[in-house]
Amino acid sequence: MHRIRNPFQESQHLIHTGQTLHLSEEQVIACTFNVSKYTSNGGCNGGTTPGVLDYVIDNGITLADDFKYTSGDGDHTVPPCPSGKPYATRITKQEFLPQYDEDNVAKIVYEVGPVASGIDAGGIQDYKSGILDVAEPSGGWSINHGVVIVGYGVENGTKYWIFKNSWGVGWGDQGFFKVKRGVNSLAMSEFNYAAYF
Repeated sequence: MHRIRNPFQESQHLIHTGQTLHLSEEQVIACTFNVSKYTSNGGCNGGTTPGVLDYVIDNGITLADDFKYTSGDGDHTVPPCPSGKPYATRITKQEFLPQYDEDNVAKIVYEVGPVASGIDAGGIQDYKSGILDVAEPSGGWSINHGVVIVGYGVENGTKYWIFKNSWGVGWGDQGFFKVKRGVNSLAMSEFNYAAYF
């Protein structure tokens, strides 16, 4: 079980307002859990980016201090969705980006801000540093994890993406990792979403 984190919305809010927020993971879990309008997200068993973004468009999202994370504690019971919680931020729309167009993803990251991305996490489990270049497995990619593309660059002639993961600062390079750009490593160019404030 992995905690759902909100680095995407937190990063977007910071860019557009200059304010750092820690948004409620629990609200996203509780309020999209088995709700068909939000793609029937599976609580602690994962969910979908479009469902979460649709929820935040419709309702906004509150601070973590106002609705603390408990789904991963003890018996993993998803609490009921709260009503009447004030929202700290919201988005106005989401956009599914064209597949296999990494240049467009870079343009969105530069012009709009971080991009939510679905990847095959099999190649990042033991990441510590460097630039990953993971080839497609013989059985094909399996999109099984959500991350956030926060930037890109070039190191020793190799173009790369900078991703923020949701596994905390003790994982990878203080919670971040780099992936070779332009080769669809980890299937990163297949499922990307931009959000607009």
